[in-house]
Amino acid sequence: MSKLIISIDPGKYLTKSIALKDNEEITDVDFLKDKRIFFRSKMYDLEDGDVELQGKSYLTEYDGRKIIIGDQGDVDGSEETNKATLLHKLCVYTAITQCIVPKEKIDVYMVLSCPLNLLKSKEYKDEYKEFIGNGGKEINILVNNENYIFTIKSITIKSEGSGILYLDKEKFSNCEVALIDIGGLNMQFCKYTNGFAVPESRFTEMTGGNKLVQDIKEALEITLRGKPISFEQSEQALKDKVLRINNSDVDESREIIKNKIQRYIKNDIVRNITKRRNSLELMQPIIVGGTCLNIKEELKSAIENIEIQNDPQWASVEGLFNIAYLKYRTKD
Repeated sequence: MSKLIISIDPGKYLTKSIALKDNEEITDVDFLKDKRIFFRSKMYDLEDGDVELQGKSYLTEYDGRKIIIGDQGDVDGSEETNKATLLHKLCVYTAITQCIVPKEKIDVYMVLSCPLNLLKSKEYKDEYKEFIGNGGKEINILVNNENYIFTIKSITIKSEGSGILYLDKEKFSNCEVALIDIGGLNMQFCKYTNGFAVPESRFTEMTGGNKLVQDIKEALEITLRGKPISFEQSEQALKDKVLRINNSDVDESREIIKNKIQRYIKNDIVRNITKRRNSLELMQPIIVGGTCLNIKEELKSAIENIEIQNDPQWASVEGLFNIAYLKYRTKD
């Protein structure tokens, strides 16, 4: 039977995955970029009313329910750190279906990311693997009216953000690393010594990029004397470093956004780390996660010797795929 090797991060904002068939070879450093799958981690239950499929959305039929995954979803995982939910199960299954052929049975071997705070519980990890893996039983799912059949044979759980350590193991094998993962919902920290996690150093704070966007939103609304700004407008203002209304820059917004970014890094990232008696000056700080894309230069100015990947949103998923490829690929 055919075999699929895959890494999946069913994040609060995006589900990201990289996969290869067992008989495929990695030909060059850019080969895996063509294997990337991503879509919004949102769902819409068609029991709430029929809608026409649009955008990057997938109509799934599983376990007697019809649910749209992707852009058209109206429920996301932003309020949950628990990933043993129908949303995340369907995101994982949908990601798998985008790498395989309909009706062809296939065995799946995966490395799956999990929030740091939940890794502390062996019971939760086992429940999560059982839930996503469907107890080792064959999975039948319709996606966009195509029938996909697969069995998840093995799941390896790794912490969110940790994949970057497997992109260049030698680089991190003889030092202490402060791994900081800033997602949309939360910020996670873990210290690694000689490539191994220090379990007692792990923590998660609900201070991801969404908090920064909300802080900017509230400050800009005060500047505009109470005129409402949407979350999406504030998010775009963070990316642009200026608020634009009707294609015109609001000049006073530049300083507001700059100050909010600086305060966010100082109070919600650095202080959360140092108050737990961690010294970033004595470690190699590495930051991953999608939020880095919007505050990259500010992070470099605020944290000495910080390392940020050129593609921080995908660095961990690629690293986790390295684990999957080495662990599950059939040896000649």
